[in-house]
Amino acid sequence: MDYFVRHGRELTIFVVLPFIGLALEIGLTAKQIRIVLIAALVLLAPALTGYDYVIESGYRSLVLLAGACLYTFVSSGIERNRSKFIAAFLCAVPLLVILGYGYFINTMGGNKSREGKWDLNGYRIEYFKDQGFSGSPLYTYELARYAAIPLFIKHIETAVQDSADDCSIHFETSRLLFDKCKQTLVPAVSHTAILH
Repeated sequence: MDYFVRHGRELTIFVVLPFIGLALEIGLTAKQIRIVLIAALVLLAPALTGYDYVIESGYRSLVLLAGACLYTFVSSGIERNRSKFIAAFLCAVPLLVILGYGYFINTMGGNKSREGKWDLNGYRIEYFKDQGFSGSPLYTYELARYAAIPLFIKHIETAVQDSADDCSIHFETSRLLFDKCKQTLVPAVSHTAILH
């Protein structure tokens, strides 16, 4: 349930899943639906390796498409078109309740917004401001590396800053230093190397 609360806004699109499935059933043959389902499942495979699509809603769209294809197999047993629409509506109502609850709780928890994005040396750095319900915001920088095929990206590390005014962001695990003011990403020099 925690996942639904954290991603409530993004998941509300799944309320339309039965209706998309109904549209697929009307517009495509059963064989075509199986081909679309297999293609969606194959395109979901990079999730098992920890990679994301560069397009932010890539996995969400593929899961929606695969779910809609699976729904067509359920609704194909219903004979009349009116009954199919009623069944789609009855499936959408529980989705609306569950996902609507997540959306409602998510809106009360504050706001996370992307304040900046940089693509440097095969890496992507995104700067987020997470303003909770109260208190000062949390500033985070997420470092991700592009794959050999630039359609995929892998999250590597997150750095937290106390202030939005700091220019230097140090990614310790990756040993990289990002200068927000100069917009450069360079290997970080360790403190022991400076002393010697």
